[in-house]
Amino acid sequence: MGSKTEQNIRDKASGTMSQENKEQEPQAKVTLNRRRFFYGGAAALSLLSSLFCAYWLNKQKGPTALPAITDLPDLPDRRLDLTRMRNNISILAQKDWEGRLAGSPGQAKAGEYVARLWSNWGLKPKGDGETFFQSFPVPAFSLSPVNGRMHLVAGENKGNLTDNLIGMIPGRDPALRHEVVALSAHYDHLGKWDNQFYPGANDNASGVAVLLEIAKAAAQSPPRRSLAFFLFSGEEGGLIGSKYYVEHPSIPLESMIGLVNLDTVANGDKGDFIYWSSGNLPWRGVMEEAARAADIRLQPQERGMHNSDHFPFAEKGVPAISVLSGTWLEDNHTPGDTLSIINTEKLQKIAEWSWRLVYTLAESAGK
Repeated sequence: MGSKTEQNIRDKASGTMSQENKEQEPQAKVTLNRRRFFYGGAAALSLLSSLFCAYWLNKQKGPTALPAITDLPDLPDRRLDLTRMRNNISILAQKDWEGRLAGSPGQAKAGEYVARLWSNWGLKPKGDGETFFQSFPVPAFSLSPVNGRMHLVAGENKGNLTDNLIGMIPGRDPALRHEVVALSAHYDHLGKWDNQFYPGANDNASGVAVLLEIAKAAAQSPPRRSLAFFLFSGEEGGLIGSKYYVEHPSIPLESMIGLVNLDTVANGDKGDFIYWSSGNLPWRGVMEEAARAADIRLQPQERGMHNSDHFPFAEKGVPAISVLSGTWLEDNHTPGDTLSIINTEKLQKIAEWSWRLVYTLAESAGK
């Protein structure tokens, strides 16, 4: 399916699709009404998939140690589109999706929008039942101020089902495609409470928009290693989706060379970024060289009382980082987190850095 289909997907999500395009729109390649049919058997399917993948991984002897990479390899034409990234932020932060609270109809629409794009680009589904969706329950939430910012508080009552989204681009090198480089972001936010709408443009429609742009570019030029793309739900309620994934992985954690998580990346000064990490980062030098090439300042910072979706992976031994704007707390968890605070130059720079880092790790055999 070509660019016209992709535009139809975008128009449908934003409510601007013409009647003619509605009638001509091709069907997605994957079943999107996933919960109605197989959630009860999803755990069994996930277990069987994980066991098979673990067996196959052991046959491949796991990922090779990644030697130091002294030079960035030549990268393919990246075709990163700033207008498309801004449009995706606008779509995700629209009022009709009501702040994308985990388990809400608005968040489900956001997930289905992403799944249609991934299907259109040819990503391989790695969720439940050969879809992009990994379903799991979340509790009922309330919204409360904590240290001057609004936060979701998980209650004791059951809430709804929600989904992580998982897609993969298999590597082109048979000797290396069992090794995986992962890029992630969370796509949930705070929702709508007492008619107060929390758009979540920077947190974290910005990270999702960059991830989508990298996925589209990489699908056109697959690297040697495989690339995995995760969009986690339930982050705002306490990293619920990423914690669920590491206990129910559809892609073995042992195969992952590293995970880069993008979270609130597009407000403030165009060149200032921080990152949180836990444990050893064998590719720190590649990360820093990519930062120089993208002309950004990327500084390590203690996360304090904050956290993001890299952490459950780091606890399992996967080298992982979360990257944020240096001023990510400004307007965070407020109704003011709208498209107006997005710095487009910054969005372009973090997309450039993400592309350089992820593609280099997936492409280079080390030197």
